[in-house]
Amino acid sequence: MREGKQYMPIVQLIYSSSVSEGLSVMEIKALVEKAQINNRALSVTGFLCANSYYFLQCIEGESAVIDALFQKISKDSRHHSITVINKREVDNQQFRAWSMGAVLDIDRHMNIVDGFFPDGVFNPSLLSEQTSLEFIEQFSQIRIRTLERTIESLSK
Repeated sequence: MREGKQYMPIVQLIYSSSVSEGLSVMEIKALVEKAQINNRALSVTGFLCANSYYFLQCIEGESAVIDALFQKISKDSRHHSITVINKREVDNQQFRAWSMGAVLDIDRHMNIVDGFFPDGVFNPSLLSEQTSLEFIEQFSQIRIRTLERTIESLSK
């Protein structure tokens, strides 16, 4: 037990959902920006992979916080057909670099998509627990490399 605070297990929850018809990329970007602010306040980390049809998201944090957050996410009308792919206790938050990282144009990265989907079409319902995490991790690494390049070019 931590000093003055009861220990709460850290959980990692991965889910997929279908994007509601008519939801624009700008609306998804606004959703991500709001999630970044809210997640920081809750000590939640995570990463979102999306295109015009599907969301694949991992959220991580204290168990009670993630349960409450996922209840809220489940009621959001901007998506439907929500499926929990995996929920497990973890020792550390794997996506701790992100309050909510995101790649919203995954179809631009067909070299990765083709490695997970034989027909080359992103459909997270076809992923297993392990491959969904691997898929998200690969996009997280793309985002990290993009940020590193941006920082490097700004420091020149």
